[in-house]
Amino acid sequence: SGTVKLINLQGAQILRCRREEILGKKLSDLFPEATAFWNSSPGRYREIELSMYDGTILPVGFSSTFYLGDRGINQDIIVTFQDLTEIRALQAQVLGKERFAAMGRVVAGVAHEIRNPLFGISSIGQIFERELSAPAHVELARALLSETKRLNQLVEELLIYGRPIKLTLGRCDLVGLWEEVIGMHREEIEKKAITISGDLAMGHTPAYLDAYQIRQVFLNLIRNAIEATPQGGEIMIRLLLEDQFIIFKLADTGSGMPAENIARAFELFFTTKSKGTGLGLAICKKIVEDHGGEISIESRERDWLDERKGTTVTVKLPYRGITDRNEALVNSRA
Repeated sequence: SGTVKLINLQGAQILRCRREEILGKKLSDLFPEATAFWNSSPGRYREIELSMYDGTILPVGFSSTFYLGDRGINQDIIVTFQDLTEIRALQAQVLGKERFAAMGRVVAGVAHEIRNPLFGISSIGQIFERELSAPAHVELARALLSETKRLNQLVEELLIYGRPIKLTLGRCDLVGLWEEVIGMHREEIEKKAITISGDLAMGHTPAYLDAYQIRQVFLNLIRNAIEATPQGGEIMIRLLLEDQFIIFKLADTGSGMPAENIARAFELFFTTKSKGTGLGLAICKKIVEDHGGEISIESRERDWLDERKGTTVTVKLPYRGITDRNEALVNSRA
């Protein structure tokens, strides 16, 4: 009948209930989809999704068998089930990596084919700029060169994303890298009167990372923050230490991002900018994860009830746990 006679502690925990809340009750009254527990063929493994009280969905894998009574007849059903949430997440992660790896190989091949024609177009544009005399024609040549430069940058980003990254680990000064990329955008920062604040001055914490790749991450993030921050706004960079990780939080005072854009922010080619490539954050995610780190985004749009707004990007990178032997190996390769 589906009435619960016995449930162990682990089973109750999976269903997010106390045992006394389930015993003696019909399980289908609590979880309608659970009728599959006693309506399925015994011995057959199945997976279903249970609707929980808080509106979330719980994936469950189960199999059942008959319990024989004293007279050898089928008296009850024993159901063995497990929470598949973590397994599903790992499966999605593996599939995502395989999909992006395949896409990366295609992208790298296309980018390589585009590079040679672009070089020829750029060379011709430079000749035109140098030899043409009419101002209108010179302006057109410069526009051609500008667009060629933009396409070349796109090709470089495609190649960065598409190529397998071979990390060159070494002692890396993360605070120094932040100061370097901020200095590269100093003119734009001063033009928009943006204030850079935070606790970067607290000290230069060393980490064992690929400085060139991490520099690319910081460049993309500071560029996005500057573009999002209004005139006279603020960009805050905070440094946190947590166990074996160093964490940077880059927060701007821009208009924020809607939830649907946050969910897709790290997708390849997704962008809301008129001249954006949709590669910057995808590249950041790839580089950070290749280092064994994590990157995430939080954002809120301003509404009439809440004046707070802006976007915060969090980068979590390992900075300890490198043995002296590994450090010596890195130095010998250098």
